[in-house]
Amino acid sequence: RIGRTCEDAGSRMVCLHPRTRADMYSGHARWEEIRALKEALTVPVIGNGDVRTGADAVRMRDETGCDGIMIARGSHGAPWLFRQARAALDGGAALRDAAGGDAGFDPAWAIARWPIGLACRVGAIALLFEVAPHRRQPEPSWLAFGSGAAAALWVVFMVVLVAYIEATGTFGATYGPLAGTIGVLLWTFGSSCALFGGLALSAQLEAVRAGVPGPRLDRPVNTPADE
Repeated sequence: RIGRTCEDAGSRMVCLHPRTRADMYSGHARWEEIRALKEALTVPVIGNGDVRTGADAVRMRDETGCDGIMIARGSHGAPWLFRQARAALDGGAALRDAAGGDAGFDPAWAIARWPIGLACRVGAIALLFEVAPHRRQPEPSWLAFGSGAAAALWVVFMVVLVAYIEATGTFGATYGPLAGTIGVLLWTFGSSCALFGGLALSAQLEAVRAGVPGPRLDRPVNTPADE
């Protein structure tokens, strides 16, 4: 009824966050209310509430039929959420239209994009390992071992970071306006550790292949036999 009143008064769109004052920040947003509002009105309806990932944005659109999605508290400590939501909402549709796929394309792509993305990342890191150091490197296929380890470490670091932010629930409140900067710094630190870890593995594999598996020592080290 309130939505129809707003439409009759000349509103060009209506946004709904389906929680009550008594709910405050607890419980779950009642997305079925967004769907009911969308079915009752002719003007665009914007949905809001419990969108914390790109997958949540897609699920809200599919379950409610809303015309747009508003993200607020879910972006605290995760400023990249807007880009993730846009990619999730538009990326699959663009690929489906370009490939001429049917309705089954989206779930297939949702599964296939992970191994494809991981393979692309391994290839990119292997190429980085090959051309970045100012020395001759083994073939990219040999460097793939280290780049694969770097990609795996990167995935682990990202999962730990996301789990930490989601589990604490106070990341944004703790760092305030610096939450985005702190999040990017943590992401950069984890990515750097993953790259250097993979590069160290590649270097050690190359040393073993060259017949010099031990570390190079610039000074003699006393052993128990020398004492």
